[in-house]
Amino acid sequence: MIKFFRKIRQKFLSESKFSKYLVYAIGEVFLVMIGILLAFQVNQWNESRKGQKLETDLLSEMRESLKEDLRQLTYVQNFQERINDSQNAFIAWLDDEDLEVEDINMHIAKTLYLSEFLPRNGPYETMKQLGLKKINNDSLRAQIIFLYEVRYNHYADFLAMYRIQVNKFGPYFESYLNEVNYFDFDVMRINNTQQMKADKKLRFNVATLQNIGEQLPLMITPGTISSVETTLKMLEKELEE
Repeated sequence: MIKFFRKIRQKFLSESKFSKYLVYAIGEVFLVMIGILLAFQVNQWNESRKGQKLETDLLSEMRESLKEDLRQLTYVQNFQERINDSQNAFIAWLDDEDLEVEDINMHIAKTLYLSEFLPRNGPYETMKQLGLKKINNDSLRAQIIFLYEVRYNHYADFLAMYRIQVNKFGPYFESYLNEVNYFDFDVMRINNTQQMKADKKLRFNVATLQNIGEQLPLMITPGTISSVETTLKMLEKELEE
């Protein structure tokens, strides 16, 4: 093709047809520019298509991870409610000198249980590395950032506070119990029931743990579940479009 155009130019020049050569040269430049613009547009279209596919893949991966987070949060919600029941039973037993609580060993052990929630942050971390601006929907992007940076971090901070309170029980239980067994409660023995019930610091720490713990199923976990559900709905809508 290049040889063909070269021959035409040479023919015009050899025949001293400068005006025709000039028109032809301008036309050739115009065609070259059109070709460059078309190539640029095709490249832009390909890049846009790749970007859209990457966004779809990332959002699809996040949707699946959030479904798993939702299942985990539902389990944690129910598990923490059972922990709170045991903490309340333990406090009632400590408050009443004559109260005999069935399965008190189980309630003491469950007082120290942790209802851990470990979100699957992988898809979000990938999005951050590639650039959150790849999510074109501004509302969806804001919701995702709120969920991972605010809701999940708030949950983690609350669990950290709860865990600090749980760790305070080691010295007390070393004094009053032969062991703490989370699987076989029957092997646990209280060394001095009367002294244990009279320990005001122990009662204070159990009540403090219970006050923190009851916020998980009442406020923290439901709020997180609501944010996950909202994000999932927005993801589903975006992926359908």
